[in-house]
Amino acid sequence: MEPQKPVVFLQGVRLYLRPLEVEDAPCATRWINHPETRKWLGSRGVYNLAREQAWIESLYQDENEIVLAIVLNEGNRHIGNIGLHRIDHLNQSAVTGMLIGEVECRGCGYGPEAKELLLGHAFNTLNLRTVRSATVANNLRSNRSLQKSGYVEVGRMPDQFFRDGTWHDELLWVLTRDRWLARHA
Repeated sequence: MEPQKPVVFLQGVRLYLRPLEVEDAPCATRWINHPETRKWLGSRGVYNLAREQAWIESLYQDENEIVLAIVLNEGNRHIGNIGLHRIDHLNQSAVTGMLIGEVECRGCGYGPEAKELLLGHAFNTLNLRTVRSATVANNLRSNRSLQKSGYVEVGRMPDQFFRDGTWHDELLWVLTRDRWLARHA
């Protein structure tokens, strides 16, 4: 019997995005509980396998959420997740979020490639007008990733996140369809 081919939702050069499955929960649970990842998460709760499985199952009950697994073409290795959240079809907007969970895959350019695939879907297929994101101001890796994708910092909310014994600002980012299309003309 031939091995089952993976489902590909969006295909990139080095990676593809596929629907997140309940079977992905063990990886996601490991990633979310990693100290470096927890540092940047908004929630301080404990994440266990059951909680992660329930969250993944809930995604498919909400038409305003698209969360995809980031998978390397070579070896079909699941390295992270990316999503469009709070999709608002009336106002043509959404919020993006991403986690490269495999620590050794961070800083390798996989995040921007995955983000480009997702943004293409957001602007060209879903016809969104704006996509937003937010970061902790001192999360330099996330800030650089958003800048590489064309996002513009549009606001700063002081003292929103308590990390490492001090308060940090929240940066608000926006990417418009016009700006994204101009970058891809």
